[in-house]
Amino acid sequence: MKIIIWSLFILSATVWAQTDDYFDCITVYSEGRITRFSETPILVYAEPALESPEWGGPFLDDLKYTLNEWEIASKGKIKFDLTKDRTKANIRVIWSQRSLEEHGSDDTLGETAIIRQSDTSFRVEMTLFLRSKGSNQLLTHEQMRTICLHEFGHAIGLWGHSENTEDVMYFEPTAQHPTARDINTLMKVYELEQNYSQHEQAIAVLKSKIEKNPKSARLQYLLGSVYLDKGDYDAAIDTFIYCLELDLFNKEAGNKLVHAYLRSGRQEHALQQYDKLLETNPSVENYNAAGVLYYKQGQVEQALRYFEKALQIDPRYPMAKNNLYNLYREQGLKALEKQDYDAAISVYKQALKLVSNDSMLYTLLGEAYSRKNNYRNAIEQYNKAYQFNPGNTEAQNNLARCYNNLGVQLQNDGRWLNAIANYKKAYELMPEEKQFKNNLASAHSGLAAQLFNEKNYHGAIEQWHQSLTYNSNQKEIHSNIGGAYFQLGNYPEAIKSFRTTLELDPEYTEAQSNLVATYQQYAQSLDKQRRYQDAIVQLQHALEIEPDNVNTHLLLGYSYYHTRNYSDAIGELEKIPVEFRSVDIDNIMGYSYMQLNRFPNAIAQFDKVLLQKPNDEMAYQNLKYIESTLNEQLKKNNSSEIRDNLALAKCSLAIGLLSRKEEISAKAKLREALDLNHRECDVKQVLVSTCLKLAEAFKNEEQQQNAKEVAQWVLEIDAENEPAKRILGQD
Repeated sequence: MKIIIWSLFILSATVWAQTDDYFDCITVYSEGRITRFSETPILVYAEPALESPEWGGPFLDDLKYTLNEWEIASKGKIKFDLTKDRTKANIRVIWSQRSLEEHGSDDTLGETAIIRQSDTSFRVEMTLFLRSKGSNQLLTHEQMRTICLHEFGHAIGLWGHSENTEDVMYFEPTAQHPTARDINTLMKVYELEQNYSQHEQAIAVLKSKIEKNPKSARLQYLLGSVYLDKGDYDAAIDTFIYCLELDLFNKEAGNKLVHAYLRSGRQEHALQQYDKLLETNPSVENYNAAGVLYYKQGQVEQALRYFEKALQIDPRYPMAKNNLYNLYREQGLKALEKQDYDAAISVYKQALKLVSNDSMLYTLLGEAYSRKNNYRNAIEQYNKAYQFNPGNTEAQNNLARCYNNLGVQLQNDGRWLNAIANYKKAYELMPEEKQFKNNLASAHSGLAAQLFNEKNYHGAIEQWHQSLTYNSNQKEIHSNIGGAYFQLGNYPEAIKSFRTTLELDPEYTEAQSNLVATYQQYAQSLDKQRRYQDAIVQLQHALEIEPDNVNTHLLLGYSYYHTRNYSDAIGELEKIPVEFRSVDIDNIMGYSYMQLNRFPNAIAQFDKVLLQKPNDEMAYQNLKYIESTLNEQLKKNNSSEIRDNLALAKCSLAIGLLSRKEEISAKAKLREALDLNHRECDVKQVLVSTCLKLAEAFKNEEQQQNAKEVAQWVLEIDAENEPAKRILGQD
């Protein structure tokens, strides 16, 4: 509400009746309700003026005089403080070079306006003019004191005019001090609570004035304002319409007519009125207000256009800027709900043109990109959100998730290093998020697997160790590290890794097998270095894990063999199932038995060798060694046991000679065995079996005489032997 003070120099000839106060008139300009400050001190800010750049302007002393006069008049109810902080001021004073021309006389020297911030709070903006219109001379201090007294009277609650020429609140004042009537009226105002209704009194006063001046658009406007505040919307509408008929360009009346339509529920009429207002007064305020109304009517596109037009007029107009911003933001949220991410991105970008440092807008734009799986752009937006507001935890957390999601994309493309870099950024922002740690561990592990396949075992080990820093309980990773060390031939480190794996999961069979294989490989490596005892230790560890592992028993047997521990060598090799024993195993077992002088066992092993490999030189030579040894023993001790063992050795040699196609030598060797005069049935069976093999060989070679001679030897041992009889033709 603007209050206008008419020129000091126009004298009135009217004589008014004298009363003690003019209380009924003091809400004419405040919409019919008491409007006063309820707390003190009242803070006053006065801007500098060109004539006096110092704070307060050239008439600061006159302003201070005014404040003091009203403090005295209020009898302590009002206190003022001057402030240099404009934002905290209850009353803001502006010094102006020339008078206003919007209303009334050209010599208007002051204007006071109520700026209602809510139903319970308001501030006052006051303009004081330094000169009369058309004059180059500043007002005198006496004139300025009169103007200040009058305008501050309005500001502290006297929102009307006295009809007494002597009063400060007379519309053409000359008073230098508040009169008794001014004071009485002020006291009555401060006895009533804020917003106390004076509608009926204000209406009566205004109607009285209108009777005398029915064509006054100003009076019609004031009357309509009181009706509007009272809630008599039909009367307000009729009054504002008539006011606009009198003054088509009265924008204040036009705006309030819109409000009257809105409060009475006639939105369409309000929109029509705005269209008329925009034809006559296309102001930023009207475009903004129309935009608000269109928005409330659900006409979003029209609202957008009107807010944009408002900003074309004044790009800095805060209300339109804020409304357009909020509308863009709302449209963006709706687009997100509909999963129309391109639309959301578009409107958020428009909003950022209005407010380029809004952390929440960047957060929302980042979310739109994120939902579109465009994580790179999302990260850019979240970074800006976090930059403009480091306390924006939502942006921080979303930024972390985008880094993580981008890492997933890169990992799926096999771009491990880039994935790791993004996972690390996510983890740094949200170290408490377990998934980020797991993804980091997974990415390092994936890179390690790639390096392992490329035979870059050192690099693989490094990456697997990095993975363990984020989760040390990954049994598979410990096992993989063991595998890489195995490939490098670093068996001790491989063993450590596999053992750690089994500490985490004792039933992890793959790790068990790998650990056994590592012990075996390590043992072979030690064996090559002739560190047989160390090899034995490793193999014993292997047997603790897999007691029946054939390869471990074989390797342990070899190690014992190399240390000449023939008994233990035999013990390990005998644990190998017969079907898995090779010629080499039988040879080693035979040699070990031979070294222990267990000749029958040795001969049996060498027989197995010759059965599989008739020309095996090692078995043949070892049999010859046994024969030689037994011959020497026989010279010293002609025991039946030695003779039997010697016979067995000679039989085996005969078989060996037979395999070499040396039948005659085999015959001679067999004859030597027969001549040892055996009594043991087992030995006799071996002799018979060997003779029959030799006889068959001679027969196949068509050496009938030799065949029959050898067959006859069989009958000397076993007279009823049928195969021998057949060879001799006696069957």
